[in-house]
Formats: sequence, C-alpha cells, structure tokens
Amino acid sequence: MLLLPYSWSLEALTSKNGRVNNHRSDAIILPSFENPCLKYGTDGDAGSVDLWIWISNPDYFEPSAPLVCYAQPNLSNDSSNNTEYKDLDGPDWVKGKGFVPQDINNPQRNFPSTGTNNVYFYLLLANVTSEEIISANGARVFPESGSGVSLALSSARTPGWGKGSRDVALKIVLKGPVNRSANKNFSPSTFKLYSDRAKSNVLYSFKIERWYIAQGANINASVQDAKNYCNRIGYRVPSVADYTNANNDDIWTGGIPGRNINNYRRQLSYRGGNGKWIGGLFNEWGTLFNNPNHYLGLDDWETSHPQDWYWAIDTYKGEPIRIDLGDGDLYDSKSTNNKLRAACVKP
Repeated sequence: MLLLPYSWSLEALTSKNGRVNNHRSDAIILPSFENPCLKYGTDGDAGSVDLWIWISNPDYFEPSAPLVCYAQPNLSNDSSNNTEYKDLDGPDWVKGKGFVPQDINNPQRNFPSTGTNNVYFYLLLANVTSEEIISANGARVFPESGSGVSLALSSARTPGWGKGSRDVALKIVLKGPVNRSANKNFSPSTFKLYSDRAKSNVLYSFKIERWYIAQGANINASVQDAKNYCNRIGYRVPSVADYTNANNDDIWTGGIPGRNINNYRRQLSYRGGNGKWIGGLFNEWGTLFNNPNHYLGLDDWETSHPQDWYWAIDTYKGEPIRIDLGDGDLYDSKSTNNKLRAACVKP
C-alpha cells in the first residue's frame, strides 16, 4: 500500500467539540479505535479528540503512518488553567495540548509563523518516535527556503506547562539572530520535517514569516529609544498586530474581527482581507517570560510582570500603545515614559 503524508484538517467537517468546518468531500474521519492520537485525550475524554484526515485519495489511507498530533508551545495561558482571561482557545487550539496541524503540505497553515531566538515547542507524535525523526532529518535542520533561522531537534518530555501532562515528544528550538549577533539578517523561512530518510514523506511543515529581536531584559526605553534601536539593527518597531490579536475598544481594533476582548486568543496569526497581519508573537507562543514556568533561555526577554510592557509603533490620540508580554493586552501610554521595553521585528 502506498503511504501518503496526511494531516488533521479542522476545515473538513463539523467535529464533536463544536468546530464548524467546510464539509470537505476529500476528508475522512479516523474511527476512534484507529485513532493513534487518543493517547493525548483531552480531560480524559477520548470522544473529544477527533482525527480529521485530509488526503488526496482515501484509497491510499494508512492509519499507521507517522503523524503529528499536536504542536505544543507554552500552555500556561489557555482555558485548561485557572485564568481570569476569556476566549483563550482558538479554532486551531486544543486546551492543554496545543495547536492542531492544519495541512502538512501547506507550511503557512501550521504553527508557528513567528519566532525569536531559543523559543521552543514540542511535536507530540504518533506511529513514530522522536529519535526516528531526528535520524531522518538530523539534529539541526535548515530552511528549504529563506535564511537566518535554523532548528535544533532533540527528544524530550514536555514540561507539563500549567496543568498539562508530561509527554514524550520531539523538541524543536528556533535558532536565529539576537541583539548580539553580528549578522542579524532574516528572510521568511520555510521548514519541512520528514518521517523518512529519503525525505519523501512530509511529517510537518511551517513557515516563519516574522522574526523578533528583543533589546534586552531590564533595559528601560522610551518609544524614541525603541525606534532608534530597531533602525540601527535594520528591523522595525512592531505594530500591535505583530504582537497580539487582541482588541481594546477604540484604542486598537486591528485584532480578530468582532472580538472586543483585551487579551490574546491562542490562534495562529493570519492576514486579513487588507493583507495586514492579525496576530503575532504573543498569541502564538503564549507567555514569553524567561523563567522555568514558561521558557528557559529567552535571555533578552523579561522574566515577569510588570516589567513586561513592550512598545508598539501604533498610537492612540497621539500617544504610543504598549503591549503586555504575558497576556497580549494593550493600552496607550505617554510617549515620555522611559521605563518600557523595546523589541524589533523583520520584515
């Protein structure tokens, strides 16, 4: 039997957990007794985990083929944890588990689309081990297109972020320019991981569209300081939409349309009808604190609140907007404030 790569497709049908989809005719659902991802059941309810398989020809479907069940960044800020924030789980997010792969043959449909040095996530796998994937791809993976970023692969257990379980997984660390790098060049980079050494079967793919460099932790900056720093390194001060998909009344309405909630939703960033980004670094990766409960190794990002406010280039009534690293909420601020933080993005 010919084995074809396949992915979950949340656009295929209407699932048991209430997702509304497109009723695609080329999608099938894997019966629960054949579903290899049930080992990662949500809240112990195996029936809540639907495996939508999108393949070009169902005659060639093989349920034992290697599969990515979830792509898991920091889970500490989603609805599986006791949090005051609303509407945290997006249509491509499963609470306590992470992002569901959308289409392994379309890198722009899958997490992540943003990155910064040393941030990491985990692929929860079925029908294949992380060691086998490392053997097929190598411990260091370079982009098939683009430049400036690479991936470091290792076998690890997920940290058990929030109330998440500690699962055996493939750990993926993004490596790229930081503020100390002599070469800070970056261009959007497409990555593919394969399940075989011949590299004929795609296991997972994604495209890093935007790369972020933080000036450094504990470095105070005014909005003009942020502009000067980003210009100096050839980057730009991020827009609100480069950080978060939140909205806050009339201060900012460039987030998810119709969602007037001042915190991010865990959802892959996307371009709206006007071509502008809706969402960015914080809604994809969650709380980016450099500490053991979130991410280790993010040396240039802040460790805790309230030192975690970052400047955006956008303004409200002439005053610049600031974004919270932890939850993606936003407010206006006096341009004379010189105690916020600076980060930059490219392109």
